[in-house]
Amino acid sequence: MRTLRRAFAAMVMSFAARAEAQHTHGEAQLDIGIDGTSGAMELRIPGDDLYGFEHQPRTAVERAKRDSAVAKLRSQVSSLVRFDAAFGCAVTPGPVRFSAGKHVEVSARYTFSCRRAPIGRDIRFGVTSVFPSVHILRVQLVTDTAQLNTTITDDKGVIRP
Repeated sequence: MRTLRRAFAAMVMSFAARAEAQHTHGEAQLDIGIDGTSGAMELRIPGDDLYGFEHQPRTAVERAKRDSAVAKLRSQVSSLVRFDAAFGCAVTPGPVRFSAGKHVEVSARYTFSCRRAPIGRDIRFGVTSVFPSVHILRVQLVTDTAQLNTTITDDKGVIRP
């Protein structure tokens, strides 16, 4: 199962990497892959929307802002992506990466494991609640039987696997 989960996560992340990447302020991209009772997610947000600038931090104040945003990405994942409680999902934060260049994009990866397969009930989102500069969340969901896309505006909307 662990090998299957890693392979599935790699496939989802590879699929996400092939997707056309846009860097638009106020917008984030979330890719979710579900394989039975487990899965992987990747959230990509412009640095400006997370911590107020897009370059690499130059001062202690900028490093503190960036580090605070990374801490939120790790500690508030249950607010960012809200699985129905009936599934009993536990989300584990993974690596957070920063792109190079003038317009830094932050990528946070997560894995999750649920007591029941998270299929047939709405997944809700709270990205705007945690990061108020993000108003649009583009969600792509891949399962073994479906591929779905939706746009969430100001945390309003759901996706149902």
